[in-house]
Order: sequence, then C-alpha cells, then structure tokens
Amino acid sequence: MYILDQPYKQIGNYLAHYEMKKEFFVSPFHDLKGDYQFLLSPINNKIDISINLIKAGCPVITTRLWGNGITLNSLNLLTTILKYPFNAALVMPRITWEYLNLRYRKGLKFYLKPKPNHPMTIR
Repeated sequence: MYILDQPYKQIGNYLAHYEMKKEFFVSPFHDLKGDYQFLLSPINNKIDISINLIKAGCPVITTRLWGNGITLNSLNLLTTILKYPFNAALVMPRITWEYLNLRYRKGLKFYLKPKPNHPMTIR
C-alpha cells in the first residue's frame, strides 16, 4: 500500500503528483528497482489517473486510466454487463497473450516474485 501524503507540484491538468520508491512487485518483467510517479486528476465527474514506473530518471512503464464517471446503480450495472458481456472472461487470456508477447517476441527478462520486504505488503 502506498500512502500518498506529500504531493509535489501540479503537472498539467493533474491536481496531485506523488512519487514513491517502488516496493510492490507488479510485473514479472520488472524488478523492485525504480520509483512510481502517481498523477491524479481532481475528483469530479471525470477521472484521469496516470501511474508510471521511472528508472534512472526515464519512464519504463507509463499507464493511464481516464473516462467519465457514472452513478453506480442497477440500471447502469446491467447496461455495462450487457454492453461488455465477455470482458471478465477475457482477462486471463489477454494477460497470457501479453506475457507470451513480452517474453518470447520482445525477449524481456523474467523476474520471479520476491518475498515481501515491506511491513505493509501481505503475501
């Protein structure tokens, strides 16, 4: 768990900017070296979140989640399920496809998950 309590200066449209030392194993293609950069938009009807992995001052993974918020109610939930009926079932095949692509096509090194070394990490 990363406690984001000391923001840096604002960057672009992001309200909050945080940086934390990487202590959580996320990808088998990256070790525990580096820092995470968290960029968060203001809380309103739109969401824009970016989490990036920085090593030696250079971004090696950049991620972004953005979209419009909707009220969580039965109608909206049903509409989403009907609109995207196979999304949940396709998660594992998509992850497996990306693993095979990164490992064998692009030749990225594979790291085994280390034992947690931080008291806030639960195995």
